[in-house]
Amino acid sequence: AAARSAPPDKETAWLPLFTLKRPLAEGELRRLSLFEPRFLALLDALNARGACVPGLPILVVHAAHGSERPLLFRDEEEAPYASTSPPRPPLAVEVDAVLAARCRAAEVERIWEATGADGQRRWRLEVRGLA
Repeated sequence: AAARSAPPDKETAWLPLFTLKRPLAEGELRRLSLFEPRFLALLDALNARGACVPGLPILVVHAAHGSERPLLFRDEEEAPYASTSPPRPPLAVEVDAVLAARCRAAEVERIWEATGADGQRRWRLEVRGLA
């Protein structure tokens, strides 16, 4: 059997990863409007640590094709566990995506909380693609 590496500890560095419908070029500035529960939770956690500031490094990857569907029970076997599972947030989705083979590093130039025209809470970021 192959040796397995130890799980990462709390001090292991990681970068948030976001999917984009168009590739981000080096030097290109792009505005992101993030409203899905997974992104809100990620940015809220970073904000609680004081990390939602200009200069925040992130990774972006081009998602050439993808689909989203509401997060539902896959079969009847999961239904009995619904009462013991944490409640699912509104807009919870499952995502299938075809991702580019390489990510691009990017840096957040501006970041702020906002409310969209639809009344939904969101995070807005302006990011610049790095080399």
